[in-house]
Amino acid sequence: GKREKVAFPARRPSVLDFQRRNYDTPPEYAVFGGYVFQPVDANLFESFSQTWANSGKSEILYRYRYYLHHGLFKDRTRDVVLTRRLADPANVYGARFVNGLVDTVNGKLVQTFPEFVAAVDAAVASAPALVIRFRGDPVPLVIRSKDAREADLRVARTYALMQLRR
Repeated sequence: GKREKVAFPARRPSVLDFQRRNYDTPPEYAVFGGYVFQPVDANLFESFSQTWANSGKSEILYRYRYYLHHGLFKDRTRDVVLTRRLADPANVYGARFVNGLVDTVNGKLVQTFPEFVAAVDAAVASAPALVIRFRGDPVPLVIRSKDAREADLRVARTYALMQLRR
């Protein structure tokens, strides 16, 4: 055989970027109506995996661990989870949705966190109500848009939040 010099430009695959720890930037989140939503990433997984395991949220654990191996990336680019409920009159009965994986916002399938934020903002601005469905839960989270806007103001003031989205 003949020797040839071959150049192979190595590229880091972006499909697993969310499983790399991030030390340089604060976590992403969106607060709406007192509910805190975050994209599932390595930092969130490390912080919440024990909570999810103890509360029977095995689907979150499964989807994170087997994202590539089982081809889950074909379904979603990045999962979004409701991580907290900041107490407010608008979300009194919403505790059951905490740690739920977002499936749709007003009937639109959510593929990424920015898509989720845009869908929520559009629904709150133009629809009478926001309907968020969670994977595996037949009962949706429904909140009137007017109530969500008012709750955002109260929550920001009560919890001294400088920003509701990051």
